[in-house]
Amino acid sequence: MGNKIRLIALLALLYLDVMTMARPQDSISSSDCGPNATFLTCGLPCQPKCGDNPLLAVVCAAQCVVGCQCDFGYVKNDAGRCVLRSEC
Repeated sequence: MGNKIRLIALLALLYLDVMTMARPQDSISSSDCGPNATFLTCGLPCQPKCGDNPLLAVVCAAQCVVGCQCDFGYVKNDAGRCVLRSEC
């Protein structure tokens, strides 16, 4: 019986944690991210960077990251700005 209660409590805490992370962030918008970037509540943890080889596949963990992400076709440069790969 004690293990069932612990499991239910753990699941409840996990649910609350996930719901808190999935909640839209009212204080940040895409305009705060800078040009060529968008604010996402569930973005990739490993964004493409200028130094990455575009011919190699990147293995990325399946988890959501809240924050600004470069738009499709853009990569982060050393200054943290989203630029076209040709501008690296």
